[in-house]
Amino acid sequence: MPFKEVVMGVAILGNKMFVVFNRSPAIHVYDNSDMQLELETLYIPNMEWPHQIIACAKTQKLFIADMQNSEAGCLWRLSTDGDFAKHLPSPQEPEPIWPRSVAAASDGRLVVVSCPNILRMYAVRGRCLCRVELPHDMEVQHAVITNRNTFLVALSRAENTLVLLREVDLDGNDVRHCPVEFKLPMHFVCCPVGHYYQGHVVVADREDESVILLDDRLKLKQVLLHCGELDKPRRLLLLPENGLLYICGSSRATSSYVSLWEWSSVGGRSNPFPLHELGRSLPWALMTAVSGLGEL
Repeated sequence: MPFKEVVMGVAILGNKMFVVFNRSPAIHVYDNSDMQLELETLYIPNMEWPHQIIACAKTQKLFIADMQNSEAGCLWRLSTDGDFAKHLPSPQEPEPIWPRSVAAASDGRLVVVSCPNILRMYAVRGRCLCRVELPHDMEVQHAVITNRNTFLVALSRAENTLVLLREVDLDGNDVRHCPVEFKLPMHFVCCPVGHYYQGHVVVADREDESVILLDDRLKLKQVLLHCGELDKPRRLLLLPENGLLYICGSSRATSSYVSLWEWSSVGGRSNPFPLHELGRSLPWALMTAVSGLGEL
């Protein structure tokens, strides 16, 4: 099913898949068990520039980071039935945000990256729990809260260091650095507590055109995918309980794609290498049928 829009993010909640596109107020909804079946299209009329969509298992809500314009943006809250509201800023938390990225912890806390270098963590009801401003030479692409109550941060720019993936505390002080020299770590996902690889991190490096697995000490464990196997990965969605990894990116043929990979099982344990591609064109034939799309 061809699209002219650029895929900006994918989220799964229940048995539905939600997809947002560049510069579009529409959220396309698909049946996750039959991904060729589009169920409906939801709209947030004032949404201008969605950068990411996530699902929060704790609240059973979707959240969309909308950068909107060059001055300020907002975070939208969306129900699966289409009800929506502006979650942030709010009367309770009026400080402007320009959200490039959002992540949800298992307890419902949200981490919002406000471009270029500010991290904010919010409670379930939207109260700001902490605000961290990193050095001005740094530009943050993505951040999550760890089970150690620290932030794991991916940078696209850091003039005074080659370290583009690092862990910082709630005051912004360095806790540890990842020794891997990334080119542009656009996005990453963490394996949850209880998973065999809990604490491990899967990183998408857009410029190096690779997906890399780090161990729980942020040291290189495995190059899962490299140049030639995928093009310019931008977003990742990991479903560890199903052994599935979704990758959004753009191809050399200037088309967008959503590829689906399966973690193989060895000896009853989830084994991320090698990844087995279930379908680069799932849920849509973006790689083969769509041309002329911009980069993600």
